[in-house]
Amino acid sequence: MFDWFQKTLPPMSETERDAIDAGTVWWDGELFSGRPDWDLLLAYPKVQLTEEEQAFLDGPTEALCAMVSDWQIGQAMDLPPEAWAHIKEHGFFALIIPKEYGGKGFSAYAHSQVAMKLATRSGDLASTVMVPNSLGPGGTAAALRHRRATRPLPAATGPRRRYPLLRPDRTASRLGRRGDARHRHHLQG
Repeated sequence: MFDWFQKTLPPMSETERDAIDAGTVWWDGELFSGRPDWDLLLAYPKVQLTEEEQAFLDGPTEALCAMVSDWQIGQAMDLPPEAWAHIKEHGFFALIIPKEYGGKGFSAYAHSQVAMKLATRSGDLASTVMVPNSLGPGGTAAALRHRRATRPLPAATGPRRRYPLLRPDRTASRLGRRGDARHRHHLQG
């Protein structure tokens, strides 16, 4: 069966290979081995935020949470302008991008903590910040290796890019024509 897949699938690109090589299986490899070494899991040190990451969580992240109301975001179908300015000013779209490329260089754990804190205030706000950071540190590193210039990334310093938040009246068109009638009852109410 493997031979059939190998002949059928296109060859892996250099970018795909870099992305795969950038990561590890960590604990998942143990778990899926069928006989995990639980002592190995328990021996891993507890993950901690750096002082810089904790300060970002306590400062700019808390301030951003105080600026928004989930209800108001839902009514306006957008974040308030001051929230967009705060996100850009404090580099929320570049949390995991290495510092040498204009990002914060935060750990995956810090990114997770920021996202969780934002989600307590608004799911749309959390999603808005999570999506640009969703490549993961390994994927970001692979992408940066392929970047020709070493200037900061546009997501870190560039002009505000607006992505419309998910709206019930727009969801049906994303589902396609067949989905409109079939899913309309989920979109109304």
